[in-house]
Amino acid sequence: MGKPHLSRHFLASRASCLISIPFAAAGQPDEAGIATTHNLLAFTGWNEDAQEHQLTLADLAVGYTANDVSDVQALNVLASFRLPAASTALSTAQFDTNSVAVVVAAADGSLLRLRLQIPTIPGSHPESIQLREEDFDNDYLVCWCPSVHFGPATAIDMDSKGNVLSTGADGRICLTQMKNDARPTTTTTTELHNSHGGITFTQVQWTTPHTFATTSLQGVVHSWDTRTPTAPVQSLSGSASRSLASLLSLQSHPAQPHVLATGDDHGVVAFWDLRRQGQCVTKVHAEGAITSLTYDTTNGGAGGRDRLFIGTSKGIVGGASAIPGSMPSAIYREPAEAAIEGLCLSTAGAANQIFASTDQEVLLFMANTVGDAGSFH
Repeated sequence: MGKPHLSRHFLASRASCLISIPFAAAGQPDEAGIATTHNLLAFTGWNEDAQEHQLTLADLAVGYTANDVSDVQALNVLASFRLPAASTALSTAQFDTNSVAVVVAAADGSLLRLRLQIPTIPGSHPESIQLREEDFDNDYLVCWCPSVHFGPATAIDMDSKGNVLSTGADGRICLTQMKNDARPTTTTTTELHNSHGGITFTQVQWTTPHTFATTSLQGVVHSWDTRTPTAPVQSLSGSASRSLASLLSLQSHPAQPHVLATGDDHGVVAFWDLRRQGQCVTKVHAEGAITSLTYDTTNGGAGGRDRLFIGTSKGIVGGASAIPGSMPSAIYREPAEAAIEGLCLSTAGAANQIFASTDQEVLLFMANTVGDAGSFH
């Protein structure tokens, strides 16, 4: 593993949602031995200068010499689109070799999408990305599915077949199917469950092609099956905290879909095993509310597969493990306790890379932090 690296980049937007989009691998090293990786990111948030809610696509080009970061260029904004309302969630999926879609959930209950054709030849540049023109009108992102929820949509997750799960403040879970050429008038949305306001869902995530999990402000984890969605398969609560703290974040294990990690507003990260009657396997305590979770996908889920990256409201990017007795580690703490709002992991470069956005309009880029030796204080 190379030397740990940290850089900070100004976003000019409070990026409340942040995702990494698959992109072509780095090309051959140049004469100086530097190979450049293009990290394609999407984020949503309020742009103070433009006075509007936006979806932004950006590229962070990172040069590597072997496993060491040798050069980080300025963040390059590729495109920005106006949103009709504040974004509440963001999801992406890759459908085939070069087709990718980004879906935005909005505070007005609508869903918006942006479809991209991504170059696959190593060494390609982001300028080669092609956008589906019917998804936007000048700088406005076109509403794909209006009024999916009565009130704000609270979470979304999309699988590789274009099946979009969404939850809302109305207590409903909906499934919207994206077809590659579908217009809003032909898109089908199905209500899977309606709690009639009894549950305030905060996160939703696919676990298998037919099952998914949700978290709620009521402190309950539910597992569901789309084939019998009228009631949850399991309801898990009461083991992670002394009280039913509100669950803010959710992540399923990439290689073991029966393993879930949740984070609450009391700073507790809990690991659950759905095979063991939904028991809380272990829990760790961090500092601040757990706003973001993402699993380490190094080596395809082998090796350090249980390592989980966390972001907190106290400005900490850290790591946690489901190994009983383990303690969370702080990789980096933002000055003045700027809250971490978005967190994603990219393995596009020679080193593992973490991206985090803060409520102070800053993007953090960290490389070579996956191992125990890589940390910033």
